[in-house]
Order: sequence, then C-alpha cells, then structure tokens
Amino acid sequence: MKFTVITTCRNAEAFIAPCIESVRGQTHTDWQMVAVCDAPLDGTYAAAEKAAQGDRRVQVIETQERRGSLRNQVEAIDKFAPHDSVLAFLDGDDRLSDADVLTAVADEYAADRELDVLWTQHVTTGGNRGISGPLPESADPLSHPWCTSALRTWRKRLLWGMQRQGFVDGNGEWWMAATDQALMLQALILARRRKFLNRVCYVYNRNTGSTNTWAESRKTDRAIRDRLKQLYKRHKRRSVLFFVNGPKGGESGYYDGEKRPPLGVLSMVATLRARGHGVRLVDRWLNPNWWPMHETLDWADVAGVYCSTPYRTDAYHIIRELRRHAFPGPIIAGGPHAMLYPDDLKDEVECLCLGEADTAIIDIVEQGLQGVRDVGRAKDLDALPFPDYAYVSEHGLKYLRSWPFGKAGEPVWPLSSSRGCPHRCSFCESWRIWGNRWAGQSPERMLLDAEYLVRRHDASGVYYREDNFTCSPDRVKRFCELLSAQGAPKFRWACEGRVDACAESGLVTSMAQAGCVGIYLGVEAGTDRMLAVFNKQITADQIRASIENAKASGIKCALSFVRGHPEETPNDRAARERLVREASSLGWVVWQNRYRVPARGLAARPAGTTCFLS
Repeated sequence: MKFTVITTCRNAEAFIAPCIESVRGQTHTDWQMVAVCDAPLDGTYAAAEKAAQGDRRVQVIETQERRGSLRNQVEAIDKFAPHDSVLAFLDGDDRLSDADVLTAVADEYAADRELDVLWTQHVTTGGNRGISGPLPESADPLSHPWCTSALRTWRKRLLWGMQRQGFVDGNGEWWMAATDQALMLQALILARRRKFLNRVCYVYNRNTGSTNTWAESRKTDRAIRDRLKQLYKRHKRRSVLFFVNGPKGGESGYYDGEKRPPLGVLSMVATLRARGHGVRLVDRWLNPNWWPMHETLDWADVAGVYCSTPYRTDAYHIIRELRRHAFPGPIIAGGPHAMLYPDDLKDEVECLCLGEADTAIIDIVEQGLQGVRDVGRAKDLDALPFPDYAYVSEHGLKYLRSWPFGKAGEPVWPLSSSRGCPHRCSFCESWRIWGNRWAGQSPERMLLDAEYLVRRHDASGVYYREDNFTCSPDRVKRFCELLSAQGAPKFRWACEGRVDACAESGLVTSMAQAGCVGIYLGVEAGTDRMLAVFNKQITADQIRASIENAKASGIKCALSFVRGHPEETPNDRAARERLVREASSLGWVVWQNRYRVPARGLAARPAGTTCFLS
C-alpha cells in the first residue's frame, strides 16, 4: 500500500520537525510525504528541510504567496500523489501518534478492496482522547453533524470524481477555513465503502495560534456544506454508454490502421466511474461492426457519441440506430466534428457538447443538460483524471500497442500531456478545435502518468500522441530532468514534436538522455517556399538541424510529408524526395500524405484552411 502524506502549514517552525519525524519513523516504509510551507513568516521551511534530512521520500515546498491549506493540498495531490496511492492528511502542527499508524491503516485497506475512505481516532497534546467516531452507513455526510480532527485517508481516484467547484466559494475564491470539509465530505459521498478505525493514530495540537477562529471555521463549514448540497443534489448513479465513431461508411483515402485508445473518452470514463456511475464503451474505430446487444441498450440511461469529421457518416449512423431502437434516454454528441460543424448535429441529439468535457460530463449526465453546451477549454490539465486504462484491461480491448520506433509487439501505450497548438498550418484544423491555444501538464504530472502507466499497465514504452509535445521546450527539459534524476531511465518514450524546437541540439540531447527513442516530426516539404505555402513557420535549415540532432543523439524519427500540392514545382518535389530518401536510408519511418480538397457535404471552410490530408 502506497501512502502519500500531504502536510500543509504556515508558521509552524516549532511543530513541523516532530510532524515530519513521525512519518519518517513509520514501520510501513512505502510512503512519500509532500510538505507545503505556505509563504511562512518564520523559519518553517528551513526547519522542515532540516527534519527531512535529505530523505528523498520527503518533498518540502515553499510558496511565495499565501494560497491557503485547501489549494495547497489539492495542487500537491494533482502533481505529486501517485494515482494508485492512499492519501493521508497531516497538519504541519500535528503528528502521527506512533510508529505503526500507517501499517494499521494499510492493513484495513488491504483487507477490503472496496474501502475508499478511512479515518481514525485522535488524542490531543494534553492527553485528552478525541471525539472522532463513525458515520452511519446510511447517513448523508452533508446533513449529518459529523466532524473529525483525526487522521483522514482516502484513495486518490476519488479526487477525479469530485466537483472542484466545491473547493471555492461563490466568488471563485478558494476556501480559507474548514478546508478539510471541502475534500473529506466529497470523499465520503463518493466512497464505495467508508470506515472509522477506532485506534488513536493522530496527535492533535490545540495550541498553535491558528489564524482561523472557531466561529470562522463553523461559518465556513456551513457554507461549504450548502455549496456541496447544490452541487450534489442530482448525484444519482446512472448508466452511460459511450460510442466512438469508426470508418464504416466513411470516405476512402484516410488512414485507419492506428487503432489506439480514445484518450479523451477514457478521461470521461474515469470521471464518471469515480462518481459511481456505470460506464460501457462501444468503440467502432476499433471494430467497425461493433454494436451493443439489446441488454446493453436496455441497461443504459444515457448515450454519448464521439464524432470525428472524416468518419462523420458513422456518427450519424450511430445516432439513427439509437433512435431506431427507441433508445429512451438522452443522446449526447461531442468531439472534433461537433466543434467544427455543430449545425450538422445540434438538431440530431438532445445535447451537443462543444469543448473539453473531461469533468463537464458530470453536469451533463447528472443534470440532464440539453441544447448546445459550450463547456470551453480545460483550465488545468493537472486536474484531469488519468485515462481509464483499467477499463481497457477489464474488457480486453485489443488496441494497438506498438510504435514506429522499435520492434513490433512490445507493449507501448499512448498518453497525452498537452492539448492544442498555437500554430496554423494550412492543412490542419487543430486551431479551430482548440482556439489556437496550447495547454500542457506540469512536468511533475507528466511523470506521475508515465510511471503509473508503466507500473500498473505493463507498458515498456510511452508514446505521447498529441499535437505539439515540444511546444514548451522548458517544460520538456524539466520533464527530462525529473526522469534523469532517477538514474537510468525506467522506460522508453517517444513524442510528436516540431522542427523549430528540435533544431535546438541541447533539447534533443536531453530528451535522448532521459529515455526518448523517437520523435514524429511534421516536415511536410523540403524548401522554404513550400513551407511558407503550408504556413509551417519553420525553415529548411531547421529541418536539416533537427535531422542532424536526432542522428547524433541516436533518436529515430518518423517524418511526414505532403505530396501532390498544385503549387509544388519540380525543384520543390526534388527537395522533398531527397529528404524522403535520406530518412529511409536511416531506417526511419516516412509518411507521405496526399493533398486533397475538402470532401463534398461539409460546410464551407474559413479562409486559411486549404486542404485535407490522407
């Protein structure tokens, strides 16, 4: 059992050392500790660093501005807590009562895999036993007069189902008092099983000079409960059936051989399952003939259809078939085609979702929202759930598990660490979907995801399949530093980058040293003239530099090109073909995409978009 002990404090110079030492002295050794010192006015940070004594399991962080306990806790979980860990919350002025606390708690979780939340008894520094106690199984945590100052623990996956609006007040400001309630009450609501362990595990310090008065805490506690009652008033478990449209009946000429997991859909699956909803997936991209049995259709309360433009015909077919089978619940549609051509779908379904619905799916499903719903962009990718690869394993879905950078058959899974792209290549629609904006996970969250994929899902390689992995070279360098700090890389990885970033030799060298074995580069052309036609914002010299950097670092590349453009001259074609021959001679992968005009039946495309590729 892996524990992540989250400790937040401010002016706790006199108390933080015993707090940290109580964790370091545990007989259960599978733990890590994140101690966040919130802009302290005393020597709290220095005392915490001294108490850690260089123990790599203890990470001490100092914020430069006051952020409050709740925000520090949530952000520490997002960035540093392994996805399969149990979280334990320990205030910086308190401590664990004895050396066997984590062992006792771990035994309870090990004995019951359904156990999601556990809290314990406590004693004050004056020797008085606390008043912590059980919560009746049938009790509503939001209405029951329950409170605890004890050791609180719960599985991290519950965070993915929480309403993050519950972490802030009506003005969008993080709660600054009674902050344990904003997290713990939601954990209690979502838990499959919750338990009180009547064992003293926690020493509570009453005399720390806290800036929160009892009256302020009680007032905030009531406000948090009122807000959560509004957010959870329609939290009724539902059965959701997701569809991914496939190539059947679609246009010819598009490559459909890369059968990889639908990461965006699996993110929504993780969110809904964390909230206790039943979820099933019918992926017609994986199997074009897949249609659910009558029992599955009868089981489902809600249907969601992911729609991509090249195979929009199948999306329409799915919706028609659901209507033909008299599906009784609402039908939701989303995905790239919904963003690009909403008028094609808005009258066909009860709810058309525009934007990133990783967490917005909660309100859509639970509130039964209808009409066109623009949920916008995800504000913080660190806050999003890990794609539900457990569902893939549970149902034996046979997605592609290889890449073009190594031998066939090795277990490689894709991840996405960023979304969007700030560029406007003339053949790419990404800017219309993402609003010409790029957002990325922090390097710390990237490391969490990659290590979890390797540890829990038997991956020997991680393939970052996203528009622009190298958009922020500083982010990539920090990610490489985190990987290299562990010694020899624990796994191999590959990504999709841009030529302008990879023309920097230092970046490519760092990537190779951190385990990168492959980069997919959109080269497209061999001359500056054609690169300008495609609005690539790169140069032929940068292409040459990227190739030389990859060769020098031992990184294998996959290069994509556009052929058949009407403005391509014999000189342009010869330059492109020279690059193709060079890449092929190195054993690199080459993809040549055929230029083509938009297919009939689609709405007129805005200025600046010139072609589809296939």
